[in-house]
Amino acid sequence: GFCIDTIMSDMEIEIADLLKLDIEGGEYSVFNEGNAGWLKRVRVLIIELHEFINPGVTELFQKAIGSIRHRQVIMGENVIIYNLELTR
Repeated sequence: GFCIDTIMSDMEIEIADLLKLDIEGGEYSVFNEGNAGWLKRVRVLIIELHEFINPGVTELFQKAIGSIRHRQVIMGENVIIYNLELTR
């Protein structure tokens, strides 16, 4: 599997302005591993949570984003997280 921290490091991305995650249930693995330090380095995250594929993923995600000061907006199937530490 791929680790978002590793991908960002390999591509020399210190801060991602926008990250869209639509990984059809794979988001459970991303947040279940507990390695969500990369969230602090993303200004805006747009994610589709596939609760119907992996029940409990929404709770895991909410726990992970609890570590950053953020504003959350839901638009259709997308959850949009604005990292208030990095956005104006």
